[in-house]
Amino acid sequence: MSGICSGQVLKLLSRGPYNGCAFPLVRSLTFIFIPPPWRRRNYIVASRSRTNTNISALVQRVKEMAPRLDKVNVAVHEYSPYRSQSTIQDFSSLVSQLFQLASRIEYNTHIETAPMELQLNDIRNLVHINCTCFNSSDEAVQLARQSASTLQILAIKMHQTTDISGLVQDSDGNYAEYPCLHTLKLEYHRELRLSQRPVFGGVSFFPGLQRLYVKGEYPFGDDTLFRGNAATLEYLSMMLDPEMVAMVKEYDVFSPSRNLKLQSVEVGEMRDLIPTPFATSVEYTQFVLDMAPELSELIIYGVPANLTFQPVLSLLGEHTSIRVLRLPLTSMCLWDALVLIKSLPLLTHLHTMSISLGAMPAGVNLDMLPMYMCSTYTSMCKRFRRWIFKYSEKDPSKDAVTCVLLLALICPNFDHSALEYRLHSYYL
Repeated sequence: MSGICSGQVLKLLSRGPYNGCAFPLVRSLTFIFIPPPWRRRNYIVASRSRTNTNISALVQRVKEMAPRLDKVNVAVHEYSPYRSQSTIQDFSSLVSQLFQLASRIEYNTHIETAPMELQLNDIRNLVHINCTCFNSSDEAVQLARQSASTLQILAIKMHQTTDISGLVQDSDGNYAEYPCLHTLKLEYHRELRLSQRPVFGGVSFFPGLQRLYVKGEYPFGDDTLFRGNAATLEYLSMMLDPEMVAMVKEYDVFSPSRNLKLQSVEVGEMRDLIPTPFATSVEYTQFVLDMAPELSELIIYGVPANLTFQPVLSLLGEHTSIRVLRLPLTSMCLWDALVLIKSLPLLTHLHTMSISLGAMPAGVNLDMLPMYMCSTYTSMCKRFRRWIFKYSEKDPSKDAVTCVLLLALICPNFDHSALEYRLHSYYL
């Protein structure tokens, strides 16, 4: 950063091989600020007026070198030295001016002590915002609200508890609607709990939303994120915390008449952090399946096979439109997998935690299994192609190869299987 403020970087880009050089095909630039260790405590810059001039001149040079620049990505290393007020102002000025060059921006910061003071008022008409916020999401929210009429993709990752309500209403009470937004991602640190969940009734803030991701607690007390997009919402990924489940039931969010296009659902719980809103796995699975009657892709975290799993299999088998089924926390035996494959004629992909042979059929030993499979399940599912399962040191899948080979005998298009090592517990 000191090289930018002193003008050294500008001189480098204006002399020698870079003098007059332009890269017309460059559409994206990434700026990563990682200061050398020996400069972390000795940050020296030029005078204030000279610094401002050098920063503006550098941004202008970047614009000249990349005239078709469309995306700017700024990443700040967590050990950066931007601590003093003056250095924060310099860095904020640089980032603010860089953002004005593009319509798509990414901003990832891990500064712990002082938030940036980005000059955002002139940054508008963005189409893509992706921000990781360590302290507060206020800047990301302001950027989004100022570009509400043009924004297409918005992703905000928050490391501290924050109020996201500013996304739809400013401090003066003015609403912001996002007619072009098709992808919204809101991610909270999984151990954070929301202090409040505001309610905004009557306004369809996201009428064209197609893909919605909420990793963490649902941030509103009503159907703010779902209102008005029943005809467009196709993909949903979210945690099912107790208040969110109660809200869904109160506002009838997933009634068949509201979500006509919902095709893919990914859900999970945070059982290690908050109580589950479901008494059994059957109730959990039924709630998820009721979200969309014509699902083609279903991902459910947290359906253990040892808790009333047979009724869960029956519920899944009733949704014959499922093509991709992922149960990352579910260990499954070969015979349970066969039940699913047989009852889901369109199924092509199955992902589970681990696999075992399970109890053998009466009168059948291991040597007789290939013949038994061919005579009992011949050409059972012509569409099924992939089975991917994971294991850890606690649950090694010793029968994996046997199960895969047996499945290949009866599924003529089965062409891929993967055994992946599971290092950590899963959560959405």
